[in-house]
Amino acid sequence: MNEIIINRGDGGKLKHKRYKYKVLLDNLRSARNVGAIFRTSDAAGANELILCGTTAIPPHKGIEQTAMGAQKYVKWNYSLFSLNACREYKKKGLQIVVLETTSESKSLWDIKFPEEMLLVLGNEAMGISEEIVKLADHIVEIPMHGYKNSLNVASAYSVIVYEMLRQWS
Repeated sequence: MNEIIINRGDGGKLKHKRYKYKVLLDNLRSARNVGAIFRTSDAAGANELILCGTTAIPPHKGIEQTAMGAQKYVKWNYSLFSLNACREYKKKGLQIVVLETTSESKSLWDIKFPEEMLLVLGNEAMGISEEIVKLADHIVEIPMHGYKNSLNVASAYSVIVYEMLRQWS
C-alpha cells in the first residue's frame, strides 16, 4: 500500500526563512487546531507539515478560518499512517521528538532541540501512540502547574516551537 497518499503544498512563492524541522500531526481531531498550527508553522519557519490519519487537510473550512491563508505558504503532505511516516523520516536522518507527558519526558527547558528533527504532536484525547513514543529520540513536555495537565495542542506547539527558535538563535 502506498503510505503517502497526498503530496500538496509547495510552501508558496515567498522567500521567507525556513528551518529544517518538520512537524507531524497524528490524528488531530480539530480542523481549527490544524489551521492554528499551519499559521504558527508559517510564522515560525517550519519546513513542512505532515498531516496523518484522521487529521483534516486543506481545503477545509475549519483550517481556513484559523490559518488565515497560512496553509498556502507551508509545504504539507498527508500520510495515512503516522508510525510509518515517522519511520520514513527517521530513516532520512531526522531525530524524532514527541510532545507527550510520560514518566520519561524531559522539560522543554532541559532538552537541546536538534535542528533537523520531526516534531510529533498527538491527538488531545488519545495522545501519541506507544509505538511512536518508543521510536522517539526525545520525549518532551511542558511543565504544568495547574489542575489541568496539558495545553491545547496548538498552544503547546507554539510554546515548543518558540523555545526551539530561541535555542537556535
